[in-house]
Amino acid sequence: MKMVQQENILDLKGILYHYCVRNIPICGVSVATMIHEYGHLICSKILEFNGYIKSEALTSVYPVTIPDGIHLTLFYLSGGLLQFLVFGLMSLQGKDKGINIANRMTAVIGLIEAIVEPIQSLRLSGVGACIGIILAFVYLAYEITRIKSTH
Repeated sequence: MKMVQQENILDLKGILYHYCVRNIPICGVSVATMIHEYGHLICSKILEFNGYIKSEALTSVYPVTIPDGIHLTLFYLSGGLLQFLVFGLMSLQGKDKGINIANRMTAVIGLIEAIVEPIQSLRLSGVGACIGIILAFVYLAYEITRIKSTH
């Protein structure tokens, strides 16, 4: 009986630790941010406007030529979508429930960024990241509530 209860209890400290490892900047950039920016970089290479990341500004991709129309939209979507895909897939592969939740929280932030970033007026405001972080913690609260309700 005790083992069943222990399996249903989430390690909140562990979840927050793994969430922070993915999202808190170390030396100016986080793992999630780099994956996000590499999504933009890969898109710029595929669409042939060849962006690059400056070593002094690791949180931005600088296109050699500025894309327009659908290419610009795809460029802005690609960062958040790669973050969503990478962390979403990681959350399906892990054996630790807490790590999976931390990965899903980071995936949620990427998805919200993908939705918000193509909107020019919101792009540099930080609204996407703020909404993503809030929704990530709403998801965490949902998981905690769901686990507690099974007791």
